[in-house]
Amino acid sequence: MIVSYLNYIDSITDFKFSTSTILKIIVSQAKNEKAFKESTLDKLITSFPILLDLEQNEEKLSERFNPALVTKILILRDVWKQTVMKGGSIEIEINYFCKANETQINTAYELKTKQLENIISEKINGSKIIFHNYSSKDLLDLYQKQKPTRLELTFKEVPITTEFKEGYGYVGIVSIKDYYNFITDNDGNILEDIFESNIRHYQGDVDVNNKIKESLETEFEIDFWWLNNGITIIAESPSQISKTLSLENVQIVNGLQTTFTLEKYFKNFHNNNQDSRSILIKVIVLDSEKNKKAIDKIIASTNSQNAVPPVLLRATDDIQRKIEIYFANKGYFYDRRKNFYKNSGKPASKIFTIQSTAQAVQAIVYRETNTARAKPTTLIKTKESYEKIFNEDTPFEIYLTCALINKSVRDYIKLHLSKEDKSLAKAYAWHLAQCVASILTKKGNYSKNDIKNINVQNITKENHDQSFAILTQLVNEFKATSTTTSDTSVAKSGKFKDFLNEEIVNKI
Repeated sequence: MIVSYLNYIDSITDFKFSTSTILKIIVSQAKNEKAFKESTLDKLITSFPILLDLEQNEEKLSERFNPALVTKILILRDVWKQTVMKGGSIEIEINYFCKANETQINTAYELKTKQLENIISEKINGSKIIFHNYSSKDLLDLYQKQKPTRLELTFKEVPITTEFKEGYGYVGIVSIKDYYNFITDNDGNILEDIFESNIRHYQGDVDVNNKIKESLETEFEIDFWWLNNGITIIAESPSQISKTLSLENVQIVNGLQTTFTLEKYFKNFHNNNQDSRSILIKVIVLDSEKNKKAIDKIIASTNSQNAVPPVLLRATDDIQRKIEIYFANKGYFYDRRKNFYKNSGKPASKIFTIQSTAQAVQAIVYRETNTARAKPTTLIKTKESYEKIFNEDTPFEIYLTCALINKSVRDYIKLHLSKEDKSLAKAYAWHLAQCVASILTKKGNYSKNDIKNINVQNITKENHDQSFAILTQLVNEFKATSTTTSDTSVAKSGKFKDFLNEEIVNKI
């Protein structure tokens, strides 16, 4: 199964919907209670008919639900419609978590579970619905399930060893069945983590994948590796026993399309041990900390045979590498390659992504809070906006300062606001970050140099309180003269952005 997560509505254009598309909707409810309660199900039974009612517009949804949920509902609706139109399938998973020592439920609870499933089935015809109850014991069992730190790959013959200045590697032939076992877990699910360094995910039913599929399903008289470019793997700390390599920190950097097509082949057509065909494997052994530059070149070069949109290679841009180095020198971690620092065990509070940093710069430096809020992925997809945000003329201090201001805002919202105020602040978090920058610089119309000179260690709760007060006042003033009153809509509005930029000058 190919897993892709949608967090922003403008990300939908990156996906190709087809009859093979599986939309999985996961709804989770966590309660700080020691038993599974029917009242929790009652709330879901009341909410789902509204959440799945396509006649409910954004304004009506905003009257009942918080802005974050409304945003998710709007994304769901778009993906739901496109999946149905293309003939794809839909799965709904509902998870109920609580602190019960074990899962104990009565007949009334089970009946309400069935009632909820029936409500969803009526709204989304033909969907597959799964309901899970997770006790504290179940959660502990899930937590203790650890992914393997090492993977074993068995070649048909002892692999050829090659050496070079910066490292060494292995080249050999592996049976496609053994490779399938290498890239899947005990349940037959593909190991997504080993593809983190690949610049693009599975592309679906494109021409190259259809040809690979055709080769697998029809060319049984010709060995598969004669027809395929093979797989490139980067790994660390190899241990070899005869034909088997044990590898640590495995990353498949080229061959993702082949891998996913092969995985589908075994799952759907040929899940047995009779297929004797092979695939060519290159294993490059490099220390991920010491050889980052070499690894980036390998990733870029091995993926250049086919046309790749420039946005997919952002992580290997020189400017991104320099920002990463600057953050590291200051004790923070710029997640240039997705999940690299998370997998290295670095604290989440010190990790900043390319995406969130771009949004912070857009909102704080350029005071374009509407696009930071409404079109976050476009900031790094579009060449013009990407180069405006990430360029050598911008001091590296600004990227970290903006990231830390954004973090301080998120922490303030989480720790210091009431439930009602928290809902408002979350909708306008990027606007609040701009207000904080104005308070710190004592200017409504500050410069890049002013942002560079901010000492984020001096940010206080009082700064945030003052910023939130100013923002709340301006939001109310804008709503008083606007036909749009939904916080979700106002936050994305270019008109409110202009209003904020003009009025904040008078407030500071």
